[in-house]
Amino acid sequence: MEKKILRKIDAPFKKNWNIDEHLSGLLERADLLEKVGSEFKVIVSDLRDFLEETKRDLDTEELKIRFEENRLHIIDYSDLVNVAEKIVSGYINKAVFKMNQLVTHFTPAEHTVHRGYFQRHLHPLLLLSPFMGRAYSKPLGCPGDYQMMNMIYGDHDQGESVFARLLNRYCCRVTAGRAVAGRVPFLIRRIDHTIDRVLRKKEEVSIASIGSGPAREIQELIKTNSKSDQCHVSLVDMIPEALSYCQEKIFDLKMATGSRIRVDFLNRSLRDLIRSQYALDSLMNRDLIYAVGLFDYLPFQVAKHVVQTLYRLLSEEGDLIIGNFGVLNDSRYCMEYGAEWFLLYRTEEEMIDLVEGLPPDARISIEKDETGAQLYLVIRKCHKMDQPLSPHAGIAAAFYGKP
Repeated sequence: MEKKILRKIDAPFKKNWNIDEHLSGLLERADLLEKVGSEFKVIVSDLRDFLEETKRDLDTEELKIRFEENRLHIIDYSDLVNVAEKIVSGYINKAVFKMNQLVTHFTPAEHTVHRGYFQRHLHPLLLLSPFMGRAYSKPLGCPGDYQMMNMIYGDHDQGESVFARLLNRYCCRVTAGRAVAGRVPFLIRRIDHTIDRVLRKKEEVSIASIGSGPAREIQELIKTNSKSDQCHVSLVDMIPEALSYCQEKIFDLKMATGSRIRVDFLNRSLRDLIRSQYALDSLMNRDLIYAVGLFDYLPFQVAKHVVQTLYRLLSEEGDLIIGNFGVLNDSRYCMEYGAEWFLLYRTEEEMIDLVEGLPPDARISIEKDETGAQLYLVIRKCHKMDQPLSPHAGIAAAFYGKP
């Protein structure tokens, strides 16, 4: 009787079981593991062990603090995070430095293999950071959405545990994060300079932000510059949620400050900008146009086309500012391996190449932030000029070195 039952069970089991099919995944995994360099494995393994030990220690300390202070209804973990940050950031920085040296010259195939290994071993820890988690999951379809920018601009102590907050601080404050945060004061200075320059001749200053995101610089402008009452700002973004967020924030600011700034909100897709040079004709004769996050994702020919489209919209002596991450972003592989956040990095020479095809009345310069990772191509539409546009020696000394 027992043998009959076993035969009944065994027959369909053998019939459906395909050894090659079920073991092929194991064989592929083993093959991939062999392709991962031993030095890379050591870096990842050591980093994982360090983070796991750190998490255990911080979880224990967090429980102690909660037990002691919960009765007072005041729980403050900031001191614990501050102390741990000095140690943890230093260790992670060393690991990232070693990893950068190792992977810089990898082929695309090698990057794919090592990125997968990195994620399998470190994602259970790294994705506890809300910033890293959102960058990796990309709920709006791209890693650099307006909420990601808000995370960088806002409070970095976010997460469900002290360890998560610690990681979130680190992720928001790497070179790329500091470069993004630095865009706001840079743009504020440029906008203030434009307002002072234009109001000598006109009664209203017209500004446009392409790929506006949360438009934090416009929020700060309303708070800090009374002359913003004489500005007409157009915010253009591909994501409707970003524009809705901006509309609500700016409305609240106008109500709170009494500002009379005029702000328009335009939802335009990248396809609109590429297919039609007239998609943004409502922005004609702008004194300042800037796009500081969009070009990191645009291939060269597309980027050059968009530069030409935006340049056409400038008023005489209007300025166009194009932001792009440069090749000195030492957090590149943190972004790519941890969050699959890929950018198109450019050298200064490649930024200058974007102006090819513009009229000879354009004047250009390249600026960079204090990290050296964020580049700005500044183009002025000027009809009186001593020399034609040139991508060679005279560019570095262009007139726009200072505001």
